[in-house]
Amino acid sequence: MKRLIRILAKPLLVVVAAICVWKMVYTFAIAKTPHIAFATLVEQVMLPVAILALVCVVAARHELSWSRPSRRLRRLLPLIKSGDRPIEDLAAVGGPREFGQMIPAIQELLHDLRRQRVELSMLNEEMRQRVAKRTDALERAIGSLRHQATRDALTGLGNRRMLDMSLPKLMETCRAQKTDLCVMMIDVDNFKKLNDTLGHGSGDQLLRDFGQLIRSTVRTTDMSFRLGGDEFVILMPAADEQSATVLTDRLVALVDMYAKTLHVDPRPRLSIGLSRMLAIPDATPDLLLKAADEVLYAIKSERKKSRPPAARSA
Repeated sequence: MKRLIRILAKPLLVVVAAICVWKMVYTFAIAKTPHIAFATLVEQVMLPVAILALVCVVAARHELSWSRPSRRLRRLLPLIKSGDRPIEDLAAVGGPREFGQMIPAIQELLHDLRRQRVELSMLNEEMRQRVAKRTDALERAIGSLRHQATRDALTGLGNRRMLDMSLPKLMETCRAQKTDLCVMMIDVDNFKKLNDTLGHGSGDQLLRDFGQLIRSTVRTTDMSFRLGGDEFVILMPAADEQSATVLTDRLVALVDMYAKTLHVDPRPRLSIGLSRMLAIPDATPDLLLKAADEVLYAIKSERKKSRPPAARSA
């Protein structure tokens, strides 16, 4: 607006001056006396022009008195919003009384907005922490449920479900790496008699001890499972028959040593059947388990011999 007034000021003054000169010449030309001409000039030209000029000056001053503080306010608000300037700097904007009366209201509004922003930020942070805690608790619960769903509650070994999920994956991995996979099917001999004689509590403890013995003896790459009752399975990826036989002999020896500490008759002992993936054409998980199971029960059929073999492989 100020620029517009500056641009139009000179042309307007020229026009007004031209009108005044023309009116003066015309008035003196038709007036009978100079006094009448001057009076007519004052009445018809100078007075309206003076009133118009006064109105323009007042309007321009009023416009400038509002535009300057408005520009200062527009420059200041983004700085206050970004935090580079304090809200109290609005008091230096100035301007007419009506404009100045709005500044406290604007300051109060900005203070309210800033407080609301802080409160909203705190609420968002609190909500984020709550969601993080709930998510963490949910993940732990899901992890616990997943662990329970794939673990034997008594021994902590994997259960049948975990075996069914793990064996196909291990077979694919071993085929891709061109290595063998050995499966050990383990059965605890005389367990039923011991369980009936000593009680189920002692039988459960016996199974827990066997589970711990297996877990502490196998390699870190091996996987151990309890299928139920007194049956256990060990998967040995990238292992040949010799490595499996070494582990078999060690397990049998450890269980024999453990059985001597029980002072029970008959003593528990292990029967172990071995099967190898590379020894079975077109091997599948079921065929691999079935082969180990058949060897196991062939061994158990020799129980009546004085020294039954601990293990045999297929």
